[in-house]
Amino acid sequence: APDLAGPAVEQLVDLTRRLLRARNERRLLLPVTFPGAAGRAMKGDGLLPTGRGPRGSQTFDAWLAHHVADTAPAAGRG
Repeated sequence: APDLAGPAVEQLVDLTRRLLRARNERRLLLPVTFPGAAGRAMKGDGLLPTGRGPRGSQTFDAWLAHHVADTAPAAGRG
């Protein structure tokens, strides 16, 4: 199966921070790094798709703006 990729390279910890901010949630968020070859690949660009394949056009921020109301915690929770 071809690799699916978005229009921008993003870090998971940054996406999570933006999601929490959009939902007005406060959580302790600790970035995690992995040792060894897998960790080096994740830190660099070793896991990014390089061949042909489907590429998304919607940014995470655009998706977030559209879906944040659907993911907001109920009043009094969070």
